[in-house]
Amino acid sequence: MNDQILVTGGLGYIGSHTVLDLVAKGSEPIIIDDCSNSNIEVLHKLEKITGKKIQFYNADFSDLISLDMIFKNHQINSVIHFAAFKSVPDSIQNPLIYYANNIDNLKIFAEFIKEKQIKSFVFSSSASIYSKTNNFPVNESGILGYENPYAFTKLCGEWLIKELFSNSQKINVGILRYFNPIGNHSSGFIGDELTESSTNIMPLIFKSIINKTNFKIFGSDYDTEDGSPVRDYIHVSDLAESHSLMCEFLKSNQGIHTFNVGLGFGVSVKQLVNKFEEVSDLSLDAKVEDRREGDLPICYADNSSIVSKLGWKPKYDLGQMCHDSFEFFKKNYY
Repeated sequence: MNDQILVTGGLGYIGSHTVLDLVAKGSEPIIIDDCSNSNIEVLHKLEKITGKKIQFYNADFSDLISLDMIFKNHQINSVIHFAAFKSVPDSIQNPLIYYANNIDNLKIFAEFIKEKQIKSFVFSSSASIYSKTNNFPVNESGILGYENPYAFTKLCGEWLIKELFSNSQKINVGILRYFNPIGNHSSGFIGDELTESSTNIMPLIFKSIINKTNFKIFGSDYDTEDGSPVRDYIHVSDLAESHSLMCEFLKSNQGIHTFNVGLGFGVSVKQLVNKFEEVSDLSLDAKVEDRREGDLPICYADNSSIVSKLGWKPKYDLGQMCHDSFEFFKKNYY
């Protein structure tokens, strides 16, 4: 029997790409998603790409009745948890909603799966929990902190998981600290959707193209080469693969393991804009605005640990990220 892996938030941007990678590697993902930040059409697209029926449950990940039914219907050994709210600006406007979903609901979910004695748990964390006092690139032992409520919830999430599972000899835990995923699946069928609440950089670029408005670059006076914020952009398919590899790694490695997932070098927002314009043959009407509350000036990864221990390495460069993002945009919106 293939590994049955529960994927919370499996219809979302990162979750859906991870489902594809799991299927490609012979696992059987089981998706639970309440579609509050995703679209049921993504399920049909996943099935079209894979040519396989994918088990799906429309429910909140903290719904214990639904969870109990899912675990009765399937022999689930591993869980990958994506179902969190993730917008920095929205978290500043609505912090209590983020605390409720990303911390309170996570506690309910984690206690449930601990009772079910699953073998491994992979937690979707964030590089936003690294303090700006770090020297970058930062490794997993860097100073932790937060600049916004979203980052606070991820920091609390890591602490909560470590407290719950640290004394369990039967559940191995993987924590993946993401940097900045962009790009989309090469088919062009799934990707970073354009929604009213989109705050990721590529959807914001596409919104500016569709609406013929300025693309806003927040900050030009950071202590960086061109004054704009520096980030570690990673292709979402590379990020997705790290979850599959982590599930395999946890089969034979006890304890709690934390890895950065990034390219390992910084790219400024202006450099990303320039690369996108080069790849798309479009000219963005970029406008510099004041710094945005809650943003770090520089944040990029030391990824040597995941490269050496999981055998993971990124396959896609910045040009390919921009190309795949633009192809998805052209196929679906342009």
